[in-house]
Amino acid sequence: MRRAPSPYGSTFSFGPGPLSLALKAIIGANVLLFVVQVFLPRTTEVLGLVPYRVMHGAQIWRLGTYMFLHAGVTHVAVNMLTLWMFGTELERVWGTRYFLKFYFTTPTGSTIRTGRSICTSSSRSRRATSC
Repeated sequence: MRRAPSPYGSTFSFGPGPLSLALKAIIGANVLLFVVQVFLPRTTEVLGLVPYRVMHGAQIWRLGTYMFLHAGVTHVAVNMLTLWMFGTELERVWGTRYFLKFYFTTPTGSTIRTGRSICTSSSRSRRATSC
């Protein structure tokens, strides 16, 4: 997705460029889920990441839903700004398909790795029973 030439003849522009359909969908989903969280706080309990429930309760959907939850207006705003700033360029370089694969597998892989670390360290301590 190339940036359109400026009618003013200037090469200076603000930001990485226009949003693609994929980024609009991701940002829209994040904002929509944040609004749902505000009005239905139980959403966080149902979709948030709880390693014990993933590992022992077979609630695997949490690996894919937690990345759309945010703790406040500033949190969602900064995340979406960052997604726009870096995501636009990454999608332009990598292509939409690879960018979406990266966007959805990175948090899931990170969660699995973090969950393994938490469970490994908590199994060594006698009082921790989170895993």
